[in-house]
Amino acid sequence: MRCKRKKSTKKTRVFWISWSLNWIFSAIGVIVALNLDKVIFKSTSNFMSVKWFAQPITNYILIWAMFSSLIGAALFVWKYKLEKRNNAELSLEQLGLKIGLSKAGKTFILAFCIYGIFFGIVYAADYLLNADFKFWILGVFTFNSDKLLVWMNYLPFFFIFYLINALLINILSFSNIKSEKANMVVAGLGSVLGIMLINGIQYAVLFTTGNAFWQETRLYPMVLLPFIFLLFAAAIISRSLYKLTGNVWLGAMVNTLIITMIGVANTATLAL
Repeated sequence: MRCKRKKSTKKTRVFWISWSLNWIFSAIGVIVALNLDKVIFKSTSNFMSVKWFAQPITNYILIWAMFSSLIGAALFVWKYKLEKRNNAELSLEQLGLKIGLSKAGKTFILAFCIYGIFFGIVYAADYLLNADFKFWILGVFTFNSDKLLVWMNYLPFFFIFYLINALLINILSFSNIKSEKANMVVAGLGSVLGIMLINGIQYAVLFTTGNAFWQETRLYPMVLLPFIFLLFAAAIISRSLYKLTGNVWLGAMVNTLIITMIGVANTATLAL
């Protein structure tokens, strides 16, 4: 009994440490992206037209997402190795990662149908009611066909981000919170606290001194503000679909398709 209690306490400690590190490094990633954007996407950061990856703001978010993915993957591997010590037979199927080619195809079709229904409602509201879905800094709008190619540029990279996010939220996560609703809130907060911290610093300094903390790149922390809502919703979607399907793929695909298009549709494109 005492041994089980010790294991439970250790798992809980590992969960909260990894949860905290995830959002702390997410905040650090915002700063890293500010510096790498001008190196990796030199043309678009200088507002020059290009053929591929033609959205400066989305490029910045992409760098942040890839940095967060690397940290998330490292945390996942660390937690997996710790769990493997107690369960030597831990398999890909138990992790919710195993999926056959046929099932993967069906999962993608289902995710694409959900994407179609989501934006079908957006288009119907625009056509029938001349209305869009805008709340404060978050807007979900219709888009022209030229945005589709831009959207496809970014899909593979953001899929990596949302897949790793789904792994962190659903797999090898243990806490002593018994309420599933509370667990969803904790998962959502772990996804957005880093963005909230950076913008908290930015606006706290602005309101107290009259100048933003990051002045030359003051726009960039702000463009992540919609992700406070989007990533919180993504965590709930990922968790809910994982409980329904037993794997992480559907939630990752749905979040990738919908949230990536929301961002692309809202962002200026510097296409040739």
